[in-house]
Amino acid sequence: MPRESLFSNLSLAGKITLLLGLMGVVSMAIIGYAMVHMRQMDEQYRTLISLESELAQSFGRTGVLLGESQRIVHAAHSASQGAAAPLAAEASQRLRTLQREFETELNDIAKDIPHQGRELMGVRALAEGV
Repeated sequence: MPRESLFSNLSLAGKITLLLGLMGVVSMAIIGYAMVHMRQMDEQYRTLISLESELAQSFGRTGVLLGESQRIVHAAHSASQGAAAPLAAEASQRLRTLQREFETELNDIAKDIPHQGRELMGVRALAEGV
């Protein structure tokens, strides 16, 4: 039995109903496809925002560590002029601790953004110069 005879026997209302049903099924498929991709985009966006906030926190912590290091160096320099050797030794120990924390923060940042390795090496070189 040919297809044309199957549809030719349907009334006009039946053909319209069949066409509307087919359009509904296609619309539902498109909606389902769009929902799946929108959910994937949402997950990717959330991951990106999370990574950006973690990086901002890491950069903030490194800034605090550098500021603290600068304060300690200034205090140690002032103490060395006043002949306070125990304070200078304590400042030196604290400075080494801050340097280790700084290196840890930079390593964490490097894991999250490996494509920025050259810039991070520049930051490390500047930090070692201090």
